[in-house]
This record gives sequence, structure tokens and C-alpha cells, in this order.
Amino acid sequence: KLDKFPPVLTEKTLPQEMALENIVTSKKINNDLYHLDNSGHFFKNREKLTEKVLPIKPETEYSLDIFPGHIFLRENKVLYLFNPESKSFEKFFEPINSIKISPDSKKLIYFSDFEIWVLFLKDEPPLHRAGERVFLIRLSEKIGNCFWLNSNYLIFNAANKIKIAEIDKRDRINLVEIAE
Repeated sequence: KLDKFPPVLTEKTLPQEMALENIVTSKKINNDLYHLDNSGHFFKNREKLTEKVLPIKPETEYSLDIFPGHIFLRENKVLYLFNPESKSFEKFFEPINSIKISPDSKKLIYFSDFEIWVLFLKDEPPLHRAGERVFLIRLSEKIGNCFWLNSNYLIFNAANKIKIAEIDKRDRINLVEIAE
């Protein structure tokens, strides 16, 4: 409790199914705790959300990315999306380097070493519907990292160059090299 002086630490025990040795990965968003346990089930708080078990591989890195209406699980370089209808994780993209939400929280970018994709989380009439995935660009140079410049433009590095790309593909993608 930080409102007392000096602060007081109190120990809380987790239920057996939430024991730390059973949790593969977890993430807290607001007051909700999401976790994947070593049996391959996914939980929100203490409620089991999965019916189909995801086989957990030893010596494998797992992480959760949670965005409005979308829950992603990374297993090394494989990205899974939680499907609430089938109550299971389904393969979404491979190989994944990173996933990032736009400043307006309406889009996600996800990319590999050579490709950048956009997932629309909300409708953006008249061009895009929620859930639509759009392939943006494939490069021959390896993409180092990619960021949102604003909600319609990306900035990324490929090889030794910094580039800006517009996500609007109506005619063709506008791509500008701004520095080497």
C-alpha cells in the first residue's frame, strides 16, 4: 500500500491454476489479466477462453499483444489471432517481426523482414472494412523496424535507408526515401 508511510508490502497468493510456474505468458490491460498457461489454455482473469488447446513448445518464447477487439499471441516468429467464435488461436502471419497500433487506434501494422501489412481494426469508409488485411509493400532489402509517423503514414528503415510510405494504395503506394 503506497498511501501509507512507510509503504507496506503485502503478499497475495495466486490460485493453483494461476501459479507462476504454470503461466507461459501474461499481460495486464486495465483491470484485466490475460494469461496462457502451460497446458495451452488461454484465460482472461480466471475465465478460460479457449476450448481448443494450443500445444506449448518447450524453449519457445511466447508473448501477448492485446488491442481493442483483437488478441494476438506470438510464438517465436509465428503470430496467432484469438478467434472468439472457435475459442482458439488461429495462425495469422508468419514470420512476424513486430506489430504496432496506429495513433488513432484504428489500424495495426505488422511486418516481417521483407513485407509490411496493415490490419484495419475499425471501418474506414469507403475503402476499408474492420478486419480487412492489406498487403502494403514487399522489399528486396531487409526491413529493420517500422513505426507509425501518423495514422496514414509509416516510417521504416530498409538496408541503410530511411523511407516513408503512405498506407493508401488506391493508385499505387507512395514511397519516399528521406535519408541514407
